[in-house]
Amino acid sequence: MLERRKPLDLLFPLKGGAESSVSAKENPTPLDRLRAGVMLARDAVKAVSMTAMEALREGALMIG
Repeated sequence: MLERRKPLDLLFPLKGGAESSVSAKENPTPLDRLRAGVMLARDAVKAVSMTAMEALREGALMIG
C-alpha cells in the first residue's frame, strides 16, 4: 500500500529510496521546507497559466 504524504513531503524522498546527493541534509530546516514549498507553488502556478494560455489559443483556433 502506498504511503499517504503531504504535498510538501513529496519534495523530500522517503528514507531508503534513491541515493541522495552529498550536499543534501538529513533533516531539512524549516526554512528549507518553506523554500521548497514556495518553489513548488511557483512551478505549479507557471504550469497552470501555461496550460490556460494553450487552452485559449486552441479554442481561438477552433472558433476561427
